[in-house]
Amino acid sequence: MSQTPRLLYLVADYGDDLAFAEVHLRLRKLVREPFDFQMVRTPKFSTVATGFAVAQLALEGGINPPLIFHNTDPRADGQEHAGNDGSPLVFVRLKNGAEVIGPNAGYCFSFLPTEVIVKAEVDYEKPLDRAFGFRSRDWFPSVVSAISKGVLSTTVEGFRPSLVHGQVNFASLPTDRTIACWVDGYGNVKTSERWLDYAEVPDGEEFTVQVLRENRPLHPEAQRVVFRAKGDFHSHAGEISLLPGSSGPLKNRYLELFARCNSAHDKGASELLGGVLPGDTINLQLHQPV
Repeated sequence: MSQTPRLLYLVADYGDDLAFAEVHLRLRKLVREPFDFQMVRTPKFSTVATGFAVAQLALEGGINPPLIFHNTDPRADGQEHAGNDGSPLVFVRLKNGAEVIGPNAGYCFSFLPTEVIVKAEVDYEKPLDRAFGFRSRDWFPSVVSAISKGVLSTTVEGFRPSLVHGQVNFASLPTDRTIACWVDGYGNVKTSERWLDYAEVPDGEEFTVQVLRENRPLHPEAQRVVFRAKGDFHSHAGEISLLPGSSGPLKNRYLELFARCNSAHDKGASELLGGVLPGDTINLQLHQPV
């Protein structure tokens, strides 16, 4: 009986197809176990979007849980990084068997903590002839290959990774503000707000929303949004709605800002709110009638 190929996702902010293709070729060369490859492009330097996408893919699980390799590492600490080193490489295994490997940068692992059963830093010594270069192509596929075998002491092209089970901490998502986590192809804005926190809000309740980037509003005026507890099919044309979206656990979805688009010329919620990007702050307030 043939083995069902495992899903191997590459989630990264490379920004061009050549980079994804080069990494894919390296993975095909080094990972001997059968796998189906999928790539997910995230906005450059956005660890919020990368973390959100990683969690959405990992938490689905499945009969053959996926292996997710991510690389978004903006080097935002202002320090020089000798030899192209970035944030520590981390490996996690979730309760459902999904595995994730990637730099522990920003919010890349922040959507996963309650589901993690194994977490460790990956220790590896890179060959001297590859002290610099494109890490996702030149270094990390060797580590991913060793992890896919389940034997981390395996040497792959001079890399011999091992897990260091020590103190691995993940950045916490902000609790004092709502953030935009993802903007989909229709302009729907997936936020960090959760359905259970709004379960008692009446359908049709009105809020005002203003989106900030670096403390500056994207739109000069706050916009009115309508809470639609029963989902997007109850939204009216021309309104921005706040509703339980399609991401996150089934019983506690992330809330989305949604605007119904009936043609390619219609503006989605992101555009109506000034061009929202992952990481932007979303100020939501109950609307107070004048």
